[in-house]
Amino acid sequence: MTSDEPSEYQLITTDLTISANIELPDTNHQSVIENLVLSCFYTFIFIAGLFGNLLTAYVVVRKPMMRTVTNRLILNLALSDSFFMLTLPFIVVTSLKRNWVFGTLLCKAFYAINCVNIFSGSFTLAILSADRFAAVCFPLVSVKLRTPGKVSIAIGLSWLLSVLATYPVVHYATVSRPEKIAIDGNPVLFAYIVYSFIIGFFIPMIAIIVFYSLLVASVTFRRAKHRHMTVNSERRHKKITKLVTSVIIVYVVCWLPYYVFQFALLFDGDTFYRRPWTVYLYYTCNAFTYLHSVFNPLLYAVTNKNFQDAFKETFSWCYKRRPIRRNVIRSRDLSRSKQVRTRQVHRINV
Repeated sequence: MTSDEPSEYQLITTDLTISANIELPDTNHQSVIENLVLSCFYTFIFIAGLFGNLLTAYVVVRKPMMRTVTNRLILNLALSDSFFMLTLPFIVVTSLKRNWVFGTLLCKAFYAINCVNIFSGSFTLAILSADRFAAVCFPLVSVKLRTPGKVSIAIGLSWLLSVLATYPVVHYATVSRPEKIAIDGNPVLFAYIVYSFIIGFFIPMIAIIVFYSLLVASVTFRRAKHRHMTVNSERRHKKITKLVTSVIIVYVVCWLPYYVFQFALLFDGDTFYRRPWTVYLYYTCNAFTYLHSVFNPLLYAVTNKNFQDAFKETFSWCYKRRPIRRNVIRSRDLSRSKQVRTRQVHRINV
């Protein structure tokens, strides 16, 4: 934006600061406390999200048993979430400073990292849904399609489409005069919200719904015709499908409120943005988009036995007993056993 007066809709696109037109608590003391709490919360999300997703990427890359087709897609999702976490330090600093201090170039870089990884993550979830549909419904045909090489091509295309889809956003991203990062102009702002929603949420969700509807219909039809898979194969498919379904549900729960809030501001901004609780609702919805990247590694650890074993093996050194301690315990046991034997011999002699 180039005008001296900040836009009332700036809140929508900053993801960093709240427009001056929205009333914050009156006292400076409360504002400082709220900024510190918000910064500490975002810092926790940054550390937990980065650690969890990098750990997920590590176990998939280093453990040969984890290099399956589905796990390659999960690896891509973990990398996307890790890059998405890199935008959080900008948010922490801006929350403390109360304005954007990084300049126009980093403003564009912020939007580039943000949007590319949002789009890539949603595209990866759509590919995961297609993968589950092919693996369960067409197990023989999908063997030729679900290969590491072809999955790598699909992942590369998802990143390429994400970069191309991000270009219009980066082109219009700028810093307004009160040092608030924004998209240049309200008409363009409206287009940005609709554009990011359609590309980053609506189209991938349509694909996910279609593939899962076909999956459920196919499984129901097979059971009606008594065409069951082997017990081990069916059990394995159920576990993987449970993991992918959990990841998709968490994605919808974390991102849908954010887009609902954005559209509420666009279509009812004259009254909605003036309400005192709007700022807190914004912080909550925005925090959930980042918490999504924290929840994913937890889902892998809870719903998938292979990830559980891989995580335990990675941190096996934490709960292994030290050899010195074992020797001490063994020596104590030997001395006690010797004492017991001598007592028994003494009793027999007596």
